[in-house]
Amino acid sequence: MDPTALQQRASELRGRYDAIAARKLTLDMTRGKPCPEQLDLSLPMLELRDYRAADGSDCRNYGLVEGLPGASDVGLTLEPPGGSAAPTMSLLVADVKLA
Repeated sequence: MDPTALQQRASELRGRYDAIAARKLTLDMTRGKPCPEQLDLSLPMLELRDYRAADGSDCRNYGLVEGLPGASDVGLTLEPPGGSAAPTMSLLVADVKLA
């Protein structure tokens, strides 16, 4: 694109941008926001005073890389998808334990 055409295109795009900005839109483009009913589900947890797992780990800090030691007692395990060992890519898998 030659400099003149580039300048014209920049001017056109600036005009389009200014027209949109002049509308003073307040858009919330975030994803994954829970609804009020979902937020209400966690209210009882805010009343807890003891955030420690049985081994003393602070549950508010997500425990260790392997997860919270006590989670396996209720059937929760971390299984990496596709063989990946990256904790950020791990899936939480719940198994029902019948005792």
